[in-house]
Amino acid sequence: MSITIKEIALELGITKQAVQSRMNDIEDFRDKYTTKSGNKLLVNEEGYKLLSNGGNNKRLANLSLGLNSLISEQLNDKKVQINKQNQQINELHKMLDDAHKIHLHLLDENKKLKQQLNQYKHKDEKSEDNNSLYNDDSKKSKPIFSRLFHKE
Repeated sequence: MSITIKEIALELGITKQAVQSRMNDIEDFRDKYTTKSGNKLLVNEEGYKLLSNGGNNKRLANLSLGLNSLISEQLNDKKVQINKQNQQINELHKMLDDAHKIHLHLLDENKKLKQQLNQYKHKDEKSEDNNSLYNDDSKKSKPIFSRLFHKE
């Protein structure tokens, strides 16, 4: 059974030119799968199957190429995003390290200030003790009458 190009176009829902384009895309299609009857070109069953699948294969190949390029582009975008995020993470680590150093320095300064404060407290306590001893000594040096009646 043979079928004309016009009938193939009607069955596949494409134009006659699209059928001819598919025929040209398949190597040696006209020699292997067609015969001429008068001025009409007839396609045998094997040729018809190739033509009906051929367009799909070509569309799938084009779709596959499009998807591959889209995926490749998206991968490149993601790589750029990941690199930016890695840079931000590195900067944040550096900031955190700096903050940690500052915190340790402040703790050390605080410790030194507390030690100084404690030293001043001890000096002040000693001077108070000395003053109280001096005051006690001064009471003893007063005459007995003054000490008894608290006259100064």
